[in-house]
Amino acid sequence: MAPFLQPLHEAHEAAIEDFNAQGGIGGRKVRLVTLDDGFDPKRTLENARRLVEQDGVVALFAQAGTSQVLALLPYLERSRTPLISVYTGSPALHAAASPWLFTTSASYADEIGQIVRNLVSIQSTRIGIVHENNDFGRSTLPLVEQAIAAEGATVAGVQAMDSSGKNATEAARALAAAQPQAVVMLAAGPPVVAYVRAHHAHLVVPLYTLSLGAGAQVIRSLGSDARGLAVARTTPPPRRATTQITRDFQASMKQRGLEPDYDRFRAYLDARALLEGLRGQPGPPPPEPTSPAPWRASGGSTWEATSTASALASGTARATWTSR
Repeated sequence: MAPFLQPLHEAHEAAIEDFNAQGGIGGRKVRLVTLDDGFDPKRTLENARRLVEQDGVVALFAQAGTSQVLALLPYLERSRTPLISVYTGSPALHAAASPWLFTTSASYADEIGQIVRNLVSIQSTRIGIVHENNDFGRSTLPLVEQAIAAEGATVAGVQAMDSSGKNATEAARALAAAQPQAVVMLAAGPPVVAYVRAHHAHLVVPLYTLSLGAGAQVIRSLGSDARGLAVARTTPPPRRATTQITRDFQASMKQRGLEPDYDRFRAYLDARALLEGLRGQPGPPPPEPTSPAPWRASGGSTWEATSTASALASGTARATWTSR
């Protein structure tokens, strides 16, 4: 997963470097400490413990993966450590309602609702579903089924796919036999590339996916095979300089020779939310976090950097559309 998350980390670093160059928090610099969890929930928890208990970080930031975030939730409560921004919109996280988890983007339910409404509006009412056979795929599958039923459409077929993508061809063939008018893909990272290519080989119907399912690295890996893939987006277009923060983002990317794409824009916005929260905390820093409530209520927090703020990054607002 590392190549797929690299653009996010680049944008996190860019936002923090810009923030520090403007004075940081009263002259104190914010520092991002990054550990690789190998997309293994056990390592995610081990990394969090190290960062909190040994390195003394003030927050965890930008954790990727449904299983990984679920593994962290009990520890956030015990350690009284906030986790700001996660790269998953799983309903399981929203159902958990952890006061120590601060999400910054739309849920998968929001994105899926828009996808299904769009399909029904263009008379695609027999909808197939292909999903990763993991926590992410299994938890989002019912959301698609519920949205399809709510819109009066029909589930044409459902196929599970290994996270490696090794059975993508079999999944595409099985869905083709069900004759759907469109397919919704619930996958992220490597299996996306495998399924999109298998889909083009065996079906001639529209293919839709979530925002996290088709990042810049996936699009590059697909090349011309990305044509026809419809992707939900949860940020404004990163190339339209219609707001100050978009202009800030574009300038930051240009300064570093980076492409101003959707992945980096979302990550940049996440980092800016973290930084504004840190900056919004008045008074001297407390010895330890006491409650996450002020962060949720006012954009501030009950914690702040002392000499250096450290955060963890490993490595979705309504949905809009881009079609490749």
